[in-house]
Amino acid sequence: MKHVSRGSSHAASEAEIGADQMAPSAFLLADFEFLREGLRQDQRERLVFLGFALAASSAVLGLLVHQSNRAPSSSQAFILIGIALSIAAVAEVMTIRATIGVASAGHYIRIFIEPNTRELRFQGRNRRFHHALGQSGAESARHRGSLRPRVPRLLIRSSVLASSGLAMAYTVLASGLLLAWFTTDLSTGRETWRSALLIAGTCLNGVLISQLWWTGRSGARQVGDAWRLVLSAESQMSEPRS
Repeated sequence: MKHVSRGSSHAASEAEIGADQMAPSAFLLADFEFLREGLRQDQRERLVFLGFALAASSAVLGLLVHQSNRAPSSSQAFILIGIALSIAAVAEVMTIRATIGVASAGHYIRIFIEPNTRELRFQGRNRRFHHALGQSGAESARHRGSLRPRVPRLLIRSSVLASSGLAMAYTVLASGLLLAWFTTDLSTGRETWRSALLIAGTCLNGVLISQLWWTGRSGARQVGDAWRLVLSAESQMSEPRS
């Protein structure tokens, strides 16, 4: 009986040790699922914001060029274009917020979760893959007689491509709205103060667009550096003091 009880207690202790070893991985996988859903939500939001701004601008331009017996007045065009520029500015602010969320979640997964979870290796391998792809493209370019196609650098830097594409779309949108103000036939003259306000609104959009561009190129790296500082601080706190 004693032998059976000792064997059962030994098996129970091994099960507890196995559960303790599995628990961290299970918690990290739960964090990964939570962050993955947040990543998807932020990525969807960025496209939704751009789509809403494009839809509002299309509606404004449709009202301005609508064939009717009388062209719109300058006040009507000013209000419509001003509303569209305001919607675009709000969409740009929300897109910047979502872009920071995407970068933060990606770096958190790469720094805190993947190194401690054998089941997850995509983020780190993906970065090494793009680095190797860039080296391969540079190497093939040095060999002029090589028939291998060269991969464009913009495609290699996929982390930058999405934010840069959104920034270019917003640039075209804001520029098109300002161009519509100066090219649309109006029943009344364009007042200088109205033109100045719309130019100022377009410049505000330009500032936000440049912030979005910077967030995609340099801001993501700063987010990663901030998470590494958090990791370093936690590592120092967990070290035993002598």
